[in-house]
Amino acid sequence: MVPPVRGCPHRACIAGPGNQGSGWAMALDEAKLSQHAVETRKSVLDAGLDAFFEHGFEGSTIRDIARRVSLNSASLYYYFPSKHAILHGIMLSAMNDLLAEAKQAMEEAVPSAVSRLSAVLLTHIHFHGTRRKEAIITEFELRLITPERRQEVAQLRDEYEDILRQLVHQGIHEGAFRCVDVDLAVRAMIWSCSSVAQWYRPDGPLSLPEIARYYADLWITALLGADLPPVVLTEKP
Repeated sequence: MVPPVRGCPHRACIAGPGNQGSGWAMALDEAKLSQHAVETRKSVLDAGLDAFFEHGFEGSTIRDIARRVSLNSASLYYYFPSKHAILHGIMLSAMNDLLAEAKQAMEEAVPSAVSRLSAVLLTHIHFHGTRRKEAIITEFELRLITPERRQEVAQLRDEYEDILRQLVHQGIHEGAFRCVDVDLAVRAMIWSCSSVAQWYRPDGPLSLPEIARYYADLWITALLGADLPPVVLTEKP
């Protein structure tokens, strides 16, 4: 019996008499299969994203996701071992892309805290307006994945928040921003800018670039203002 080509999930792909090319040719076949696998995984993630957004995580099934990409359930399990793994993949993809876009925006901006923070906020709002489904699912469904997978996503989220914290700290150090509670300011900044994913509509009165510029300018203006008095916490009567 001729052995299957290593790395191929399909028994039909065998190194038979008519398929015994050079090692390079076999490697090329594997490379093509690998690219196909990458594309199929992406298609499954997109299908899962649509299903979760339309029906919720609990209301979606592996069968429905497989049907959307013309696979049967057994074949889908080759790419993802569970529905939770698909959800995890969607979240990792979203956070990695947001991080990459934020870092690129910083690199392309004028090297000052004001310019870089403005660039990151513009990127954040554009991301949440154009990739609404991923943004909403990552925000509200994180509790549904396992603690280990949740930690992976949380680490990426923390890395992203650290970028904003560092920029606010830099602005204060440069004398551009007033003294604020940096952690509180960044949480409020992220919450308000992320909310665009929930209400923005392409057919609305304002375009996404206009909304992004308004929000970014609003936050930059707030940070440029006079120093705030310290927050004093009092006990409730």
